[in-house]
Amino acid sequence: MRSEQRGQWWAGGPCALRCWLLLCLALLGPAGAAWAQESTASQREGVEIARTLKCPVCESQSVADSPSQLAQEMRAYIQRRLEAGDSRQAIVQALVDRYGEGILLEPPRTGFTLLVWWLPALSFGLGAVVVVLALRRWTRPATPALGAEPAASDLSPDEVLHYRARLAEELARRERGAG
Repeated sequence: MRSEQRGQWWAGGPCALRCWLLLCLALLGPAGAAWAQESTASQREGVEIARTLKCPVCESQSVADSPSQLAQEMRAYIQRRLEAGDSRQAIVQALVDRYGEGILLEPPRTGFTLLVWWLPALSFGLGAVVVVLALRRWTRPATPALGAEPAASDLSPDEVLHYRARLAEELARRERGAG
């Protein structure tokens, strides 16, 4: 009887089913694991692509985050194209051709839209230059204008006496001329 039970491992019964499953898993295990890894890598790239695209239906949501029917269809389209072996650029370009550049969450860095990328840096630099120039002007001592009289603190005591005497003469002359 024992020899009959040992011989039935391949013919049927619960033991036979377990043996066949173990054999299949042993043979297909590495291939199945590779397929699963390839599938998840493809799905991850599909999600990355969907995160760079704006949903045409929902405002300010990416295709990856949007619950709309169109976004679901776009995610499925991206996944199909990835599984077919298309590159990321080809998939994005096909969607841009269909929906326009407005579908991109990040504007392209070419042509006129290059200004969108450089304008913040340029305005920050210009503002820094204006602040530096204003600070230099405010902290620099004032220089007398051409032909202006020097300040009293810059004069020697003899010069101060000379100017006071001259002022007194001019005031006396005016009073005589007015009177």
